[in-house]
Amino acid sequence: MQKEIIEIQLAGDERTLAQLCSLACAPETLCTIIAISPQKVVGPLYWGAMLNVLIVQDQAWYLLREANRSLLSEFLRAVSEQTRVFYIADKIHFVKSMPLEAAAEYLINVQPCLLTAHNLERLKLIAMPSNGEVIRLAEPINVA
Repeated sequence: MQKEIIEIQLAGDERTLAQLCSLACAPETLCTIIAISPQKVVGPLYWGAMLNVLIVQDQAWYLLREANRSLLSEFLRAVSEQTRVFYIADKIHFVKSMPLEAAAEYLINVQPCLLTAHNLERLKLIAMPSNGEVIRLAEPINVA
């Protein structure tokens, strides 16, 4: 069966956050993956930070690409009681320019970490904007 991938459209921070929280906390949600991408790249240097979220449900996957990172703290509060929330431990490649299915597959195939109270600060550090730095970007694991 072909999975349906739906892009969450940016519609103002409050509305986008409400949609994300509703989807991530729904009983049919299998897992949520949070990832941070740089906002801008010039040569080997990266600036900024953008929020990306993939919500996997039985019937469809929902993808938010390169949203304002300020949504992260409220989103984390909303999903703090959920048990299958993951994050990517490095910043990721730009997914906005990828086809929708390729972006979702990329996020599924990058090694995630289970988000817990013990590593929440690690995610917050990853979400800090880069300031013209050379950084390591997450690569998908080899899928055979």
